[in-house]
Parts: sequence; structure tokens; C-alpha cells
Amino acid sequence: MNFQQENSFEVKEKIAASKVAILPIGAVEAHGPHLPLGTDNYLAERLAARGRKERVHSFCRRCLTGKFGA
Repeated sequence: MNFQQENSFEVKEKIAASKVAILPIGAVEAHGPHLPLGTDNYLAERLAARGRKERVHSFCRRCLTGKFGA
């Protein structure tokens, strides 16, 4: 389940059915001129989607990005 593609009623039902959420965490940073800044986010979301497929009763949030810490 991708939260942004669901309405609030669908999300509520799926949360009640599954207490497991996968929250991918990535970073926006340079990896050289050949890769996009969101490479870590793309990888985190792909791994989370794979985990969601392997664990039927779970849902996946969008990638959490931002500056953490001081």
C-alpha cells in the first residue's frame, strides 16, 4: 500500500488489518555526476517494496528524507 494512493478509509482498514509498517529512510546527496541526488531514496523505496511483497500483511510508507540531527 502506498499511502498517497489510498483514501483515509482504505488506510484505516489496512492499518487495522496489519500492525507492520515499513518506513524507508533515505538521503538526498551527491553521488557524482552520473547519478541523481535521490539515489539513496530510490534504493530504500525499492527495498521496502520488495519487503512488502514478501510480507503480505504489511504496508509501506513513502521514503522519509530530510536533515536529522544538529
